[in-house]
This record gives sequence, structure tokens and C-alpha cells, in this order.
Amino acid sequence: MKTAGHKRKKLVLEICGDTISIIFSAAAALLITQRGALSPHILGQMANYLCYALPLIIAVNALFRIYRQMWQFVSVSGLMRIFTAVFIFMAAAVVLGNLTETLFSFSFYFLNLFLIAFFMWAIRVRGNIKNKLKCYMDRFEALSGEDRESKKNVLIVGAGQAAALLLQNYENTRWESPVRIVGMADDDKAKTGQVLHGVKVLGACAEIPNIACALQVEDIIIAIPSANPSELRRILGFCRQTKCRVRVIPHLDQRMGALKVEDLFSPSIGDLIGRQEYRTDIRAICDLISGRRVMVTGGGGSIGSELCRQIMRFGPEKLVIVDIYENSTYDLYKELLDGYGLAGHSALEVRICSVLNEPEMERLFKCCRIDLVFHAAAYKHVPLMEACPKEAVQNNIMGTYMLARMAAKYEVKKFLLISTDKAVNPSSIMGATKRAAELIVRAMQGECPKTDFVAVRFGNVLGSNGSVVVQFRRQISTGGPVTVTHPDIIRYFMSISEAVSLVLQTMSYAKGGELFVLDMGSPVKIDSLARRMIEIAGLRPDVDIKIAYTGLRPGEKLFEELLVEEEGILKTENEKIFVTHPKDVGMDCVHRMVSRLMRCIRSDENVKEVLKRYIETFRDEAPPPRQPAAVADNIKEVCE
Repeated sequence: MKTAGHKRKKLVLEICGDTISIIFSAAAALLITQRGALSPHILGQMANYLCYALPLIIAVNALFRIYRQMWQFVSVSGLMRIFTAVFIFMAAAVVLGNLTETLFSFSFYFLNLFLIAFFMWAIRVRGNIKNKLKCYMDRFEALSGEDRESKKNVLIVGAGQAAALLLQNYENTRWESPVRIVGMADDDKAKTGQVLHGVKVLGACAEIPNIACALQVEDIIIAIPSANPSELRRILGFCRQTKCRVRVIPHLDQRMGALKVEDLFSPSIGDLIGRQEYRTDIRAICDLISGRRVMVTGGGGSIGSELCRQIMRFGPEKLVIVDIYENSTYDLYKELLDGYGLAGHSALEVRICSVLNEPEMERLFKCCRIDLVFHAAAYKHVPLMEACPKEAVQNNIMGTYMLARMAAKYEVKKFLLISTDKAVNPSSIMGATKRAAELIVRAMQGECPKTDFVAVRFGNVLGSNGSVVVQFRRQISTGGPVTVTHPDIIRYFMSISEAVSLVLQTMSYAKGGELFVLDMGSPVKIDSLARRMIEIAGLRPDVDIKIAYTGLRPGEKLFEELLVEEEGILKTENEKIFVTHPKDVGMDCVHRMVSRLMRCIRSDENVKEVLKRYIETFRDEAPPPRQPAAVADNIKEVCE
């Protein structure tokens, strides 16, 4: 967006231009009408004329909003606005000249009127005239067979400020750029036929398929950063009717000035799904985090790293990052240091260790005096955990049990477990272990009331490590096939940033013993998602890129749920967060489960069979398919 400084600079330049126009036009008109014979009396009259003419033209232009007009387009309406303002100025100048006895001949005022109007208009549209010439040069260039083969034709959707900024950058590098912008599409009918920086608006968004076909467009750029999800989905629908690759322009910010056409990126999967992110209560989160000592386990993972990024924004006294994987954790550590400098260096503490390393974890709790714990460390990949059940039990159950006991021992204020929708009626080892972790957290609340133990449950996050979105992108880039386990499989999706901001909001609501559930919206059919991603890449599903159905993997369900049957659900202050109070779980039961599983890990017993004894809803096979409902759909059944 244009800054206040940019607007002031534009205003000063326009006023200076108008001042020069008045002086030059008056001098030229006087020389012509007086035929070069300029007496001292005439020059004195001219000086008096300029004394009231200069402030008068500025006042009239301000009245007609000339200085607030955007002059990107060369238009007749703009010329008429200037001519009308100059005509009113000249009429007022005649009246003032009569009152001050500095009246000139009629021919002087008539000639001066047209000269001022011309110079004022020329100053404002000089850039557009240059762009017009470039437009004709582009058309001549397009006739070159060599250029037609070497450069890709690009269509821009949107003819607003974002497109103008993109086109300005394109102008500076147009000869070296590998693309040629051949036109724009915009739903504003008033812009159709207008030219912005040498590129013409050819029609509305609904005409994108026809325009792309006629001009042999290969890439489409959506330059509407302010478009809401429904509007973006509508535009993407028109784009998918073409064979073009689609890219989007990012939100306008200070970095936008250096953006080039070839640097743009494909639409995010969030754009395809069209989920509207919900703003959280920043004040409540700031009160929760600011000046506190916070621990994040699994800090190098997708959720954990985003937690660390957002927590640092609220100024914690210390952020302790715990993860067993050094590479991603080191990358995060450097990112935070680069972003927060000395403040980040004093606030950050990173430990490469497992949450099962009890001596090291106890040392951290003791030395750092932790206030808040976000427990995101877990094994999450269903097929791998089916093959390695003992590792899943150790990390997801034993790790949670040990960490929760440590939090209670050192009287941590709040402890939050990141759970998953796979914990509901689990059909996999991974889901069963996360359900066991939920039970541990619930039982700890009854045992240790000084710490608020809570869990938050949600579905898949977009673009996380190993997610289906990342897999599809990789498969499309290598030419396919794109693998989908089942044509009817569906999942809930949420962006990482939204999920984490809601997790932070959830922690601020925690009173102890609650299980929070995030509203994931409507479920998404994975087959449809794969087809959309292929189309956005400018390819055709089942023609250019094959879709292969591989069958459900062990432990995988056709649909995921967010609630267990006996869990009632209540609203919170945030419409995206719901809370349920699960039935109490005795700590004795948890101790027995943990002891039994420990013995199982050391022996050759079947982990799955042992888990079934303690997780009543755990089944080897997924329940029969049914239509899932969004979390909000359950509200009426349990509360008003």
C-alpha cells in the first residue's frame, strides 16, 4: 500500500508542476498576444496576475479533487476533469483581474485556458504516454517468431494496486524477463479497455478462458491480495478451465517492491480449500506469554516450530526448545536469532534430547523454572507407527507421562498436550497412543490441582512435514502418478499458523481438566484436492498426470472424527474453539496402564492387544464409513 510519505511527495510534485504550468502558460500566452512587445506596465500586470493565479489554481484543483486522482490510466474523463477545473479557475481569474485592475485581453485568457489545461494534463499522464509507446513496441515484439518461442505469455487477473506494482517491476526488467504480459482481466467494468503501465484490461474474470485461448497464455497471475476465499475459489474456477499454470501475488508489504513476475508462487492449498482464518484475542495471548518461561517439546517439528515463532512475538522471558532432531531445530534457532537479535539470544535455550531423557528434562524444569509447557513432541505417521508400535508407545505415552509428572513436581502453571483427531475411536497404534496421552493428562489434573492440565485436539495441518499436500506437490513435479489411498477418503484441514494461534488462545482459556476441540470446518475429499492441485499446475488429471488409488494403509480410516460419543461439547468465547469435559480417569488406572505397557515393551508381547485393554474405543479396523459432521454441527445436540 502507498505510504503517507509517498502521498505527500506526489502532492508536492503535482503542485510544483501546476505552478510551472501557470507561469509558463501565462508567459507564452502573453508573448503570443502581445507579439513580443512587453512593456514594464504589462510585466507589472503579469506579476500581479501570478500573485493571485498561483494560489487560486491550487485551491480550484483541490476543490475538484485533482490532487487525489489516480492517473494510471490515460482517459478522456481525466482530461475533462482537468479542463473543467481550469475553466472555473480562468473565470475566477477574470473576476479577480477586473477587481484588481489587472485585466488582460480576451485572446490572452482563451489561449491561456488551453495551454494550462494541456500542460497540467501532460504532466500527469506523461508516464502513461510512455507506457502506450511500450505497448505498441510489445505488439511489434509479439510479431517476432523468435520472441514468441522464447517468452511465455502471461495474463494478470486484477487491475488494482497490486497489479500496478507488479507491472512497474516488470517494466524495469521487461527485456530480460522470461515472460511477456499480454493483458489483464478485472471484474470492474469501468476498467475494461483501460491501459495500466502499457498493459490493457481485456475483460472480466469470466472471460479468462477465452482470453487465455486467444492469446496463447501459458501462465495466469492472480493479483488480488485482498480477495476473500470464496472470491478466490471463483477466480480459480475460471483458471482451471484453461491449461495455464496459476500463480498468486502475495499480500502487499514492504518487500513487495522487489517482486518480479517470475518470482511468484503457486496458490497455497489453503487458497484451494478456501478456509477463512479467524483472528484470535491477541491481548489474552500476550498476557499469557509475556514475561513467562515457556517450554515447547518437539520444537523442531511443523507445529512446534510455528509455536516457537508465535510465542517469541509475545516477549517470553525464556523459551526452552526441546527436540531430538538437530537439523530442523538448528534452522529454527538461527531463524529466531536472526529475527530477534540479542533479545532472542538471551531468551532462547535449545536442548537436543528426547522427552524420555528424564535426568535432562528434570534439570531443565529445575533450572529454568518453567511456567508453561506446550507438549508437541510425538510420532505422528500412521503407517510407520503400525510397523514400530513399541516406539510409538515409548514416545507418545511414556514421554507424555514422564513430562506431565515433571510439570506437576515443579508446579508448572499450565500444561497443554497437542492431540489429534486420530485419537477419536482410534484404528491405529498412533491414534491409540495419542488417546492414552489424553487420558494421562486428564488423570493428572485430579492428582495435581496446582497445574492446569489440558489437551487440544485438531485434524491435519496444511503443508506440515510428510503431509499429503507436500506429497502431491512432489509427485506432480516429477510427472506423477499422484497416489491417493481411496477415492472416498476425506480429511479435515487447517493452516499451521491458524492452528497454532488457536492453540495459544486455548492455553489462555485453560482452567484444568478440559479437552479443547478446534473447529476444522468442512472435511475435504482428498481425491478432489489432488485433482485441483494438478489443474492449478496447468495439467489435466488422468491425462497429463495419472491418479493411482493404492488402498487404505494399515490403521487408516476413510474419515476422521473430532469427538468421542460420551464427550459433551460447549462453546467458548472464540467461535473456532470448543471445550469438552471428559469423564474422570483415575490416576491408579493410568499407573497400571503405564506399568503394563512398560513390561510389554521389554518383552515380546503384542502392544496392540495391551492397548486394547486400556483404550476401550481402540479397534483393529476402522468403523463403517458415514458422513462426518463439523464440530459446530454437534453444538445443538449438547448445549444451547
